[in-house]
Amino acid sequence: MTGELVITFAAPAESGGREPVDALLLEQAEVGSYSGHVTRGQIVGWLRSMMYGYEEPEVDCGMDADGGVNTAVLVYPYDPALPYQLALSHGELGERVVEEVEFVELVNLAPDRATASLKYPARAILSAEWVGGGYDGTGAAAPVPAITVDGPEIILARPVYGALKVIYRVLVHGYAVRLPCREAAMDNRWSSVAYAWWDGGVKWLELELPDGINDMEEGQPCGWSSTGTSRYPDDEIRGPQGDSASREIIVDYCTQTIK
Repeated sequence: MTGELVITFAAPAESGGREPVDALLLEQAEVGSYSGHVTRGQIVGWLRSMMYGYEEPEVDCGMDADGGVNTAVLVYPYDPALPYQLALSHGELGERVVEEVEFVELVNLAPDRATASLKYPARAILSAEWVGGGYDGTGAAAPVPAITVDGPEIILARPVYGALKVIYRVLVHGYAVRLPCREAAMDNRWSSVAYAWWDGGVKWLELELPDGINDMEEGQPCGWSSTGTSRYPDDEIRGPQGDSASREIIVDYCTQTIK
């Protein structure tokens, strides 16, 4: 059994007065799936380059030509007018880039509570629809309740089990980040923390680095490297080889004698 879906959107309060303690969300841009990893195809390509002189395949080790790590920090303020500052414990921070983006999120709802949270603070709800209808605690079909969206919070008029597909608009501040190598450090040569502060609170985020980067030795280039020699045939392994010889034997078909 389903009913009409009613959505009430509560706009963020105007700036002024005391800001909430949790006034923004900090996030690092996603690191590439293969950053810091070597695929099987790249290994095959490297072997081809070693054996036949082909060009070595490129490897995404998450570093630039000068040994720095490039990433980005994303800030999602609950109030667009929030005055905050962003800094790094190590590294270079780019200028703020502001844009609005759309997110599609599937929110799971449970009958033991009448609230749920969106991942990001919503500036506007573009659409919200129930996926498969609503159910009560016994699993029986139940009419879907009206909902109110207040920032990242979804408030139901009545608890219900179900899933809500929400498409909403989010304001995001993007900052390019470059982490140069600490040449004199023994370890943690690229590690850094991004932190934001405002009147009423502070948040920090430890930045993720490409896999394996802290295992690199000082001065080691980003890419392929190899050492060793190869020789074929190897007399020590194969042993001495005798001189080759050939012999032709002719047998008479009728008498079966060797000619």
